[in-house]
Amino acid sequence: SGGPYADIGSVGGGTFDFEDTGVAVDTDYFYQVRACNITGCASSGEVSASTRPPGTPTSLDASPIDEDRIDLSWDASSGVVDDYHIERKQGSGGTYEEIATVPDGTLFYSDAGLTSETEYFYQVRACSPAGCSDYSNEDSVATEDDADDLVSGPASSPRVPHST
Repeated sequence: SGGPYADIGSVGGGTFDFEDTGVAVDTDYFYQVRACNITGCASSGEVSASTRPPGTPTSLDASPIDEDRIDLSWDASSGVVDDYHIERKQGSGGTYEEIATVPDGTLFYSDAGLTSETEYFYQVRACSPAGCSDYSNEDSVATEDDADDLVSGPASSPRVPHST
């Protein structure tokens, strides 16, 4: 950062974007924009961009909530993150499928509509325009037994007539 800067292109007046097509993967770039007219040029502050994918999310934790819901939480990734992709498989021999995408800053997901007494496995990865991170740790948990939600009252006792 801090220069020196190389001239990589120019655009006409009224244009407010520029695409740098000469970038390499896994590299940080620093830019300075100069606005020029017949009296001279003025420079902007420095801006940065990265072609590095985000860091790997950590500490994925799956917690059973009831017979058809599991809540997930994880720690944020480092770097630029656009969203997190959440994958699930049923049982240890299953195949992972993406079930949801949540925006950066969202570090939890509730997976509902599941089958009771079934083990589910999860993994999460962070993505940005530069690519996706490695997958988080895998975590697994089983949904609860739906019988746990049954409400049972005390057993009724037979009525005994009072004698006088």
